[in-house]
Amino acid sequence: MEEEARRTMAELREVPAGKQFDIEFARRIISHHNSGITEFLEVQPRADHPG
Repeated sequence: MEEEARRTMAELREVPAGKQFDIEFARRIISHHNSGITEFLEVQPRADHPG
């Protein structure tokens, strides 16, 4: 995952500042967080404690 973060940061450095950067950042962060939610939902039913 660390390598993926480095690659993403390098790619974002190439995006011009302003609206285009904001859109690209939002697109990537939404995808990033969706992945985390998916991972949580897959293992959450196996938790030993109440959610």
